[in-house]
Amino acid sequence: MVINPEFELIIHSYPESIRELASRTRNSVLKVLPGAIECPWPKLKVIGYGTGPKRNTEHFCWIAPAKAHVTIGFNYGAELPDPNKLM
Repeated sequence: MVINPEFELIIHSYPESIRELASRTRNSVLKVLPGAIECPWPKLKVIGYGTGPKRNTEHFCWIAPAKAHVTIGFNYGAELPDPNKLM
């Protein structure tokens, strides 16, 4: 995967295990949808992903690193099919 300096700026202050998990989560998102537009918000320490023609449109998920975990959130996640009740 191409390294995004803004992504690196967001995760650089976290422990190695969190940086690794955030990077693996990012890679998974971009593997599933290679054309996704990555939209980092350094002040919020959140990285959003969208499919729209503009940087801030049609977001479908986001990654937020924290001290002891990494959250991946899905915009409209409650509307996604979940036949195996995993979410």
